[in-house]
Amino acid sequence: GRPGKAIQKTPTESQQSPMPVIHLRDGSRITLKMQKISYGKDLIADYQGNLSVKGNTLFLKTDSFTVNGEKADLGFSVDPGHADGYPFSLQLKLKNLPLEPLSQFIGKGKEKYISGALNALTLNAAGKGFSPDDLIRRGSADIMASVSDLSISAGPEARPVIQLILIPLNGIQTALESNRVLSETVIGKELSVFSRKLQDILSGKKNLQFASANINADFKNSVLTMKKLEFLNGIVESESITGTIVIPDSRINLKSETVVFGIL
Repeated sequence: GRPGKAIQKTPTESQQSPMPVIHLRDGSRITLKMQKISYGKDLIADYQGNLSVKGNTLFLKTDSFTVNGEKADLGFSVDPGHADGYPFSLQLKLKNLPLEPLSQFIGKGKEKYISGALNALTLNAAGKGFSPDDLIRRGSADIMASVSDLSISAGPEARPVIQLILIPLNGIQTALESNRVLSETVIGKELSVFSRKLQDILSGKKNLQFASANINADFKNSVLTMKKLEFLNGIVESESITGTIVIPDSRINLKSETVVFGIL
């Protein structure tokens, strides 16, 4: 008879990019002691802890961890016995650190994208697989952080996360420019001066600055939920953002409240 038509099966995730399955020796244990681990000139860490294996899961347990002399905490576990992605968990606590090193991760080269002081950071994350797609689809995280003396490069080419902060400020500036005569003659000179300062920030001539900022957010099922993103005492008295961002298709549902001189 006539040969049948071949059926092409759609490869599964593990068939498309299988991870090597690694079998660990149960009960293995390694003691770690590392001193003066540096990242540039801004971060210097000392770490002491151990790696141990229970079942097929590798655990990192911290006994002592300091960054720039400040006590920190780090926990991590991973099971490399799954071809479709390694299940993992991460816990991290930091405090009293400069923000500038973050620029070297996010910015281009030595671009000074953000500066200030990280007062405290708590991060708990988990997932299965470490590729960007795995982290988005199967990852979850909770993050809380507080920052002081925040200064951000916020010109027209600002990065997407900064563009979110600028949305209400751009709206205020547009309203002021469309009613410039009204703002100068009725509302007063103070608001007109504010408009010029805001334009310097939006054009990139000056940085966006706040005395403090706080974030409380979580990520699950590809959705970033801003429980509170708050900026205080800068070009505006306060700006707060709440809502959700669906990461794969960039669907944004955010609410912003901004206070300018106590009247807007």
